[in-house]
Amino acid sequence: MKPRKLMKKAISALPTALATASLTLLLASCGAGDGGNANTARPTGSAATDAPDRSAGQKEQQTGEQSVQTEADLEAVTLRTGDLAEFPITWMPILGSHVTAVTRPAACRPVESVRMGAFDPRPRASVRRYAAATTGEHLGSATSITLAAFSKADAVQIMAELRDAVKDCTGDYDGGWTDTFTVRGLDPVDAGEQAVSFHLTGKSVVPMWYTVVRQGSVLVLFASTTLTGKDGQVPTPLVTRQITKLQAAASG
Repeated sequence: MKPRKLMKKAISALPTALATASLTLLLASCGAGDGGNANTARPTGSAATDAPDRSAGQKEQQTGEQSVQTEADLEAVTLRTGDLAEFPITWMPILGSHVTAVTRPAACRPVESVRMGAFDPRPRASVRRYAAATTGEHLGSATSITLAAFSKADAVQIMAELRDAVKDCTGDYDGGWTDTFTVRGLDPVDAGEQAVSFHLTGKSVVPMWYTVVRQGSVLVLFASTTLTGKDGQVPTPLVTRQITKLQAAASG
């Protein structure tokens, strides 16, 4: 079965309007396309990673949290359908791009990079998933989840720059495209080694909630929206379960 058909089948349990609109809005906000089932192999020809795979003999000497470095490593620890009953998990394509437009003021550039799913520097490997709550208190939420592997130094640097940007980017900023955005810092979730959370609104995009968590040399980006009309958030169960899986793999 083709990836597009699998995606439609996976979200068919949602009300039609919610499933279609939430996926469309989330993909439009993050600049992505269609996807397939998370429990199947990635479709041939899709973007894999910005760095070549490394064999065991070529990898850095890594232990513990830095052992998750390749796409295969990330695939093994991503959320899957069944991990959380209320969240079917489906595959999404990697954006694989940099922020090329000029962000003004420059202090806001790390925030714009997260909005576009374009880490700088680029990750060694990355995978992406989509979770739309079908039941429970988070019904109506739609979340993109990206796991990206870096050197530990790069991961720490990205988090430091993002934390400063959320603090310093207090007014509207120009993303360099067709919109201006307003950033509001949020209390970070208690997960991983470091976490940064913020809310982002714009004139022509739906409100979005973002959380970025660092666990060792892996960054996990959660980008959520809601169509319920209520104030939203990145669903805590998604964050907790995903980071727990990553920690278990790193310590195993």
